[in-house]
Amino acid sequence: MTNPGNDDHAGAGVAPEQAVGWLALVEDAGACVLLLDRDGTILFANEISARMVNLTVGEVVGKRYTDFLPSDFANERVGFFRRVAETGVSMVVEHTFAGVRRRTSLRAFPADAAGNKRVLMVCRPALAEDIRSSVGDAEYVQAKVNDLGGLAGLTPRELEILCLIGQGMATADIAKLLHRSEKTVEWHRVSLGTKLGVTNRVELARIAIRSGMVQMDAPRVRPASASASASA
Repeated sequence: MTNPGNDDHAGAGVAPEQAVGWLALVEDAGACVLLLDRDGTILFANEISARMVNLTVGEVVGKRYTDFLPSDFANERVGFFRRVAETGVSMVVEHTFAGVRRRTSLRAFPADAAGNKRVLMVCRPALAEDIRSSVGDAEYVQAKVNDLGGLAGLTPRELEILCLIGQGMATADIAKLLHRSEKTVEWHRVSLGTKLGVTNRVELARIAIRSGMVQMDAPRVRPASASASASA
C-alpha cells in the first residue's frame, strides 16, 4: 500500500495528526482510494486500487489514469477530476467497472505546497444501493462510459435473460414473458453459464445483482433497457 519512499499518510500529504483517519480509509474501509491531480496523474494509491487494474502500487503511482484504462472510460473520468478540482464541488459517480456496479466519490483535496489542485477518489461496489438518494450535497453523475467486464461479450437477449434470472424468475416464467419456449430459454441460460464461468442460476443471479442490472427489491418485470426485438 505504501508509495515508494513515503510513509502511507505522508505520501498523500496528510498531516500526522490525521494519520489514523487516513489509514482507516485506505486500509480498513475496503475501498479503492486514489489521490490524483486535476489531469489524472496518480499521486497516491492503496493496494485495493492497484489490484483492480492488476498492478502494484509502485506501478500505479506517478502514472496517469489514462495509461492503463480504456481511453474513452479514462477520459470521461479525467473530465470529472478536473470539474471537481476547479469547482471544489464534490461528485458521486454511478458506474460499472469490471462488470461490477460501483459508487465513486470525488472530493477536492487540499492543494500541495506548490498550489497544485488535487482530488481524492474513493470507489466501492454499490450492488443494489440507491446511489442517487445518498449523495447529500454532492453532484450526482451517471457515467456514460462503463466497463462491463465479462458481460460485454453477451448478446442483448442473454443480457435480458440474465437480468430476469437476477430478479428470481424461473425458466417457465421467463419463457412466457419473452414468448419463447422453455427449451430456448434454458439454452440461453447454459450459454450464459459458459460465457461467465458459472454453473447454476444462483451464481448467475449474483452476477446480475453485482453488475447493477437488478435491484434486490425490484419487481419482476422485463428490463426496459433490454431489446424487446432481439432475436432468440
